[in-house]
Amino acid sequence: CWTGYLIGFVTVTFVATHPSVAVSPAEEALDDTTYLDPALFEKALIHAKEMAVTNDPQYKQHRKEHQKLLDQLQEGNIDALYEVAGSLNRRNSEDDRITSVQLWHALADGPSAHVPSAMALGFSYAEV
Repeated sequence: CWTGYLIGFVTVTFVATHPSVAVSPAEEALDDTTYLDPALFEKALIHAKEMAVTNDPQYKQHRKEHQKLLDQLQEGNIDALYEVAGSLNRRNSEDDRITSVQLWHALADGPSAHVPSAMALGFSYAEV
């Protein structure tokens, strides 16, 4: 049973279960869902679509990785959203940096308590 507990602990959605509490899968899914403002997610998605896209046939693997990132983002993958936030933050646009901070806040403050996002927030605030 500990193996299942550890595997559940490491999943992308960070499902924290308690063996003594019976929770239906539907209730569990609601408890660990990070909600984003649709406009904020749209900004992230637009940026993800523009991230280092190339049509050069030499970069076929890069296009596959890019499509994988877009698919993961559409599926709600926290790490994909974190990666997009990092890319936004590295741009020299104030609006993009604000968007990245908002994304990191949503991830760090959400039910998954995404630690890398919390750390990125700390570094981002230190740079201001």
